[in-house]
Amino acid sequence: MGWLERFQGMTHYPHALEITGGVILILTGLYMLNAYYFVIPSLAA
Repeated sequence: MGWLERFQGMTHYPHALEITGGVILILTGLYMLNAYYFVIPSLAA
């Protein structure tokens, strides 16, 4: 991941990139929970 720090965009907006990454992680987790609780049980019924 060290090569990402050399990009100029990464040095100008580090806080915004951290927030964006966090939001993406949260949305991915919610998507996975949704798939586990709603898609898989409907396939079993």
